[in-house]
Amino acid sequence: MAGAWWADWLFMLGMLAVGVALIVCAAAYAGHSLGLGRRWAGIAFVRRNRWLI
Repeated sequence: MAGAWWADWLFMLGMLAVGVALIVCAAAYAGHSLGLGRRWAGIAFVRRNRWLI
């Protein structure tokens, strides 16, 4: 099974999913962990567009 083309593809897709999840998590919480979250959330444009938080 190891070395089969479909097993390699499934492994790579799994690694891609883990990488994307880490990037999304880091992007979503970076402002809070770096201390800029309150300032960012205080911007009027961001308050009107809650998806930016």
